Formats: sequence, C-alpha cells, structure tokens
Amino acid sequence: MQENVDFGASNTQYSAYSQTARDILTNNFNWVIDDDGEDENFASHKLKARKIAIENTWNNFVSAVVSGDPETSLQYMTPGFSESFSALIDELGDEVAEVVNQVDAIAPYYSDTKHAIYLIKKTNDANKVSIHTMTFIASDDGSWKIKEM
Repeated sequence: MQENVDFGASNTQYSAYSQTARDILTNNFNWVIDDDGEDENFASHKLKARKIAIENTWNNFVSAVVSGDPETSLQYMTPGFSESFSALIDELGDEVAEVVNQVDAIAPYYSDTKHAIYLIKKTNDANKVSIHTMTFIASDDGSWKIKEM
C-alpha cells in the first residue's frame, strides 16, 4: 500500500461501515483524507431504501392479486410460500383478492439486511380489525420476497 498519500475527496462523506478501512489508511499508512466527514445518516438511508424495496414488493404483489394475475403474484414470494399460496388460490379463487384488499396498512416491525418482519393491519367486512405478521427475505439479486404471512 502506498504511504503518505494526500487524498482529496471533498464533497464526499464516508459511512460508519467504512470507518475501519479509513482508520487503517490514516493510522497505518499516513494518508491525509480531505473529505466532509462521516455521513451519520448513512444507516438511515439504507433503512429507507430497504423499506421502499420491501413495500414495492408488497405493492406489486397486491396489484397482481387484485388484477386477477396470480401467476405474476408468485414471483414476489419465496418458492416455498408460492406453493402454499398457489394452493390457497386454488381453494379460494377470487376471494383471495378480497382478503388482500382488506389490508389497511403494513408497517415495519423488524429488519436486518436479510430478513424483515412487517405487521399487517387488516379490517374485514364486519369492521373487525386484526394484526398479522408477514416475513420478507432478501434474495441474492437484492430483491425482497414474501416468505410467509
């Protein structure tokens, strides 16, 4: 590694994830890094991006179910759950769309880089409110899939 480097990186920030690498460069190789410091909101940005990706998965799933396209809805699920959901579609038919339409809101309960648990608030035709959980799993391609609900 080259030593005593003056590295101009103005108008950039680093994340807490890269702090260790930055410390190695500055402490062990005497680099001087001219940047705008740590981006303390980096983790927050990543959480927001994750939340958006998960909610997009949910919205695309709902859109496919409600429009009567169960085959498309299966692409938003893990293989194991898609098998169970296919059986449910076979059993309930169009009523599946009715059940999905009863969902009023979803909200994150827990998430990390590979798993997310969301709470589902559902109101049925009798105005009875129930709360359920839904688990999402991150795929290798970066998308999120519904694992169970």
